[in-house]
Amino acid sequence: MKTIGKEYLDLKQLIDEFKAKEKICCKLKYNFNKQFGSFEKELSEKVSQTSELSIAIRTIDTTITNVLQKEKDNLNKSLGVIETNIANIKNTELKPVEDILEEIEPFGEKG
Repeated sequence: MKTIGKEYLDLKQLIDEFKAKEKICCKLKYNFNKQFGSFEKELSEKVSQTSELSIAIRTIDTTITNVLQKEKDNLNKSLGVIETNIANIKNTELKPVEDILEEIEPFGEKG
């Protein structure tokens, strides 16, 4: 007993320190889990499908995909019609003017 007495006391002290630190760690873990649980609940409520934020995101997404896409398609159609009209005007109304300019070009500015 005398030979291992000091080592036994050291071991006993280390075990007591371990138990004290274990209690502290358990309390910290409990507090963390308790606080994280409430935070997780709030977060899941905000992200849920029926939350105001999710509804607002879906509304904006729907607006973008439906309304704005339709407007874009309509504008593209209008642009196509305008481009066709410009091409037609160039061919029908500007062509005779260009032909006249080509005829009078040899006479120069004074002609």
